[in-house]
Amino acid sequence: MKVMAKISDYVVLCEVNAAEIARLRGYSSVYDKGWSSDFLRVGIEHDLARAFETLDSLRKLDGTRFKEVSRELERLNKAFEEARQAHESLMLFDTLKEAGKE
Repeated sequence: MKVMAKISDYVVLCEVNAAEIARLRGYSSVYDKGWSSDFLRVGIEHDLARAFETLDSLRKLDGTRFKEVSRELERLNKAFEEARQAHESLMLFDTLKEAGKE
């Protein structure tokens, strides 16, 4: 993106290529499914709030937050594994209970 002209104190005119617009709209390139050449029409407005929110979220992540998320995922994985084992045990008892009735 290149600033081409200053319109006012807080507004500038920019040169932005199609690939940059695609990335800002959440596509990897202009060849992605969903990309539309309408995104390049004169007068179309691109809301950058989503891109800014994503950047803000990423900036908030640090080593401490990653460790917290990692611990939580480990806790959830352990709880899931315990539930899976309990389910398997229950199903084994059901299978054994039904085995003699055949």
